[in-house]
Amino acid sequence: MGIEMVEKSVDLKVVPQRRVIPVGVDDGYRNCKVVFRVPDGEIREVVIPSRARAGAHGVIQMGDSAEVGDTSYEVEGEAFTIGRHLPQHVETRFPGYHTSGINRAIIHHALRVAGLGEEDVSVCAGLPFGDYYVGGRPNRELIDQKTRNLLGVCATQDVPGCATVRAAQVMAQGVAAFLDSYLGNPSEGANISEAGPVGVVDIGGGTTDCVVVLPPLQIDSGRGGTVAVGMLDVYGRVDSAMRSKFSLSSVPQEMISHAVLRGRVRLYGRDEDVSDMARNALEEVAPEILRAIQRTFGQALDLDRIIVVGGGAEVFAPLLQSAYPQVRVGPRPLTANARGMLLYHERFARGGDHGERT
Repeated sequence: MGIEMVEKSVDLKVVPQRRVIPVGVDDGYRNCKVVFRVPDGEIREVVIPSRARAGAHGVIQMGDSAEVGDTSYEVEGEAFTIGRHLPQHVETRFPGYHTSGINRAIIHHALRVAGLGEEDVSVCAGLPFGDYYVGGRPNRELIDQKTRNLLGVCATQDVPGCATVRAAQVMAQGVAAFLDSYLGNPSEGANISEAGPVGVVDIGGGTTDCVVVLPPLQIDSGRGGTVAVGMLDVYGRVDSAMRSKFSLSSVPQEMISHAVLRGRVRLYGRDEDVSDMARNALEEVAPEILRAIQRTFGQALDLDRIIVVGGGAEVFAPLLQSAYPQVRVGPRPLTANARGMLLYHERFARGGDHGERT
């Protein structure tokens, strides 16, 4: 008996493997910045206010808008509402913020606003330099706590749901901003690598980080640190001055930001000049930042340049240049840390302090 050959075609359903998207996250006290690449390779940057309220507070979405509005989240049995329109919100500048449930909820809200809801992501986030390094060595206990918080589950009833963090990595803020200049701009990176030591001043919402990077890529952990002063101190002073002058019970955060950056606000349909309040606030806070820089850099005679980044870079740089002529504002300074984290994560995702969801 011959062997009969029978040809059959079988339809096999091939389930494509989900792409894991690398993301840089700078989860600051005032803003949370998310940076990632879209499919064509361009970098997209999203910034949301770090504004949260304990408990679930209902928000009604009108129409069919796809925009992510104020949203309630659940983290390990606790509920938080995150969004820019909250009339009242908690102060994020508290001990343990970077490993808290509020922090995790804010990060996931930023990921959803960025269009990464329900995606698989691999995150690189940061800690203030003075928290990341203790006694010249990485603070392993805190780094591990931060990594576990990034990998933890966050849930929402809204659509789209939360992203799934498949892997997480943690690095020092300030160092990430240096890498943005070094890796993100090849010509600038070449100039930096051939020059002497570089200082980085990261003026954020709640802290200011000072870092020295030695050529070619060595962190001088003994010549760096973090002070608890930043743009929130400026905003607090402007808030008090505006409430006093205009007899206000409270001032919206967006209005305070306009006051500091533009010197003018619109109250009751009229333009008001508040430039003196903004200038006074900056001049009161600047000496604290300058003292922190002086403690870290000294006269900075050996530093080829000092790169200033963060939300306070553009407003404080002119005041700092009077003491340090080599001060330069980094490109797009608000998101410099997040970009540096993304670039580092893309190249060295398996190195350093790295964790994966099990």
